[in-house]
Amino acid sequence: MSTKPRELGSFVRSVRFSVAIFTLLGLVTWAIHVAHEIALSHPALISGWALVGAMIFLTLYNLRKKLDFLPAFFASRHWLWGHLVIGYWSVWAFVLHVGVRLPDGILETVLWLQFVGVVASGVFGHYVSRRFPALMADRGQEALYERIPVLIRAQREHVAEVVLRVAREGESTAIPDFYTEHLLDFLSGTRNGLAHLLSSHRHREKLLRALDALEQISQREEVEVVHELREIVSGKDDLDYQYAHMSVLKYWLFFHVPLAYSLLVVSALHVVLAYAFGGIS
Repeated sequence: MSTKPRELGSFVRSVRFSVAIFTLLGLVTWAIHVAHEIALSHPALISGWALVGAMIFLTLYNLRKKLDFLPAFFASRHWLWGHLVIGYWSVWAFVLHVGVRLPDGILETVLWLQFVGVVASGVFGHYVSRRFPALMADRGQEALYERIPVLIRAQREHVAEVVLRVAREGESTAIPDFYTEHLLDFLSGTRNGLAHLLSSHRHREKLLRALDALEQISQREEVEVVHELREIVSGKDDLDYQYAHMSVLKYWLFFHVPLAYSLLVVSALHVVLAYAFGGIS
């Protein structure tokens, strides 16, 4: 039996289990909230503390990723599963807590914006973490993120040597002129990051068309050089593609994690003020 159907079946079961847990948590939260409304109690107090507990648990995940020595029960994949389920459930608890309207106070508005920012960046990170690895596997050879600039520099140096040799040995300046006009900037570093993230191939197709035109006017002994340049352009573009997607996977957390910690701090201030001036006892 192929491993892919087995992996797909395991994924489907995991999703169903996650949805079931999420639904159960949502129903229990809603039932408790309604019960406190009927009893004329403080339903916002229950959902508020539930949110505080959820935020503490969610922020602990970043700490867990650094503790590789913990036993299998506390494996990172289990924490990730819990992080996702509790994270999505917290959106429902947040709606119960504040409603669907925008808050009035300055502190409440800051909290609302922080929470929306954390959720949005978390959903974005969840999507790219599942989607981007598959996209990168289908485009070019796998390379370490830190090695990509080194590989690009090696390509640039190699092309410069080839073009210099052509300029010395050949009579035509077509290839050196092409290098100056089209390749010098392209090979100077990572390029077209946004285009790669948007799955645009216009820049690549433009360069390859220009190489086709160059081949038409090249002398017989220069055609092989043009073919080599074509391979280098394609390889460099693949490296740019890998680098753009790896950068997103690497740096989205630099927005998500600090915002999550700041949300926890402001939430603590909100709790203190709610008990001090909100008439909660």
